[in-house]
Amino acid sequence: MRLKDASSRTSRSYRRTLLFILAAAVACVVVFVGGALCQREGCIRSWLNTSRSFFTSAPEIPVLTFQMNKNNLAKLQKLRSQALDTGVLLTSPKDFVPAMMGLGDETVVPVQMRLKGDWAHDHLTGDKWSFRVKVRKGGHFMGMRVFSLHRPAARRNDGEWLFHQVLRREGVLALRYLFVRVRFNGEDRGVYALEEHFSKELLESQQRRESVIIKVDETSLWTRLVQMGERRLTRDLRPGGMDYYPFKAFRTKTISQSGTLSAHQDASLQLLRAFADGVLPPSKVFKASKLAKFLAVAELCDAEHGLAWHNLRFYYDPIESRLEP
Repeated sequence: MRLKDASSRTSRSYRRTLLFILAAAVACVVVFVGGALCQREGCIRSWLNTSRSFFTSAPEIPVLTFQMNKNNLAKLQKLRSQALDTGVLLTSPKDFVPAMMGLGDETVVPVQMRLKGDWAHDHLTGDKWSFRVKVRKGGHFMGMRVFSLHRPAARRNDGEWLFHQVLRREGVLALRYLFVRVRFNGEDRGVYALEEHFSKELLESQQRRESVIIKVDETSLWTRLVQMGERRLTRDLRPGGMDYYPFKAFRTKTISQSGTLSAHQDASLQLLRAFADGVLPPSKVFKASKLAKFLAVAELCDAEHGLAWHNLRFYYDPIESRLEP
């Protein structure tokens, strides 16, 4: 019996070895024939060219150039120094100064610029200052009349870009957000994040009816921080959160010239105040599905910046008489 078992194991081992050799031979033939056909059809050359292009070519980003005279630059430098001293940037419409903006070597358009950002250490340290830019004389840049520029790290680098992309995919209003290279008065300032501002163009680009966008007016919050010499938000500096501060709309000058927009402004401010005061439940104030998606995406993308009460922005839908983020 032992001789038969040994003979049987030897036979099975021999068959396995033979099958392995045959399979290897077939694979070699297939690889050889396939390689010959690919070589004849130019497949390998095409793949190498594609791979080389993928690994060596960097995506091109727009280059924005800004030119500003010495007097206007000196004004911004003074405002920056004040902000660095207090830790907070306080802004007003009078802070804007004229400049010229160009896209690469192409069209140059007049703009107005000011410093931007609440916390000076996030937006004004080094030579990479944050700006708010307004294109003048009816001009646009990529469909935007007003936008902001800041160092990508101020908004979690490409994490903020992803946040807006997911919001847009889910049908939630999202700002246009991209990356550009900035040259300021001939100096290369490196890569900036460009963020759309809250404007009519934002609504048009995402098929929303013209209406108003509202927010918490936190002006007095930052003024109080400067007066008290505080460099961080604490509970005692913002008692009651958003129910303590007034609300306001963007584009108030345009709204004041339109009866329809003025009515939208009144209705939206009343809704948000009723929610903050506990008079109306969320279902009577917000579009539930939009708000739920916004909160879910913000949690998924760890986008805590947009969830802070003083950073919330709401669009008033005049059809459903509800607010959406």
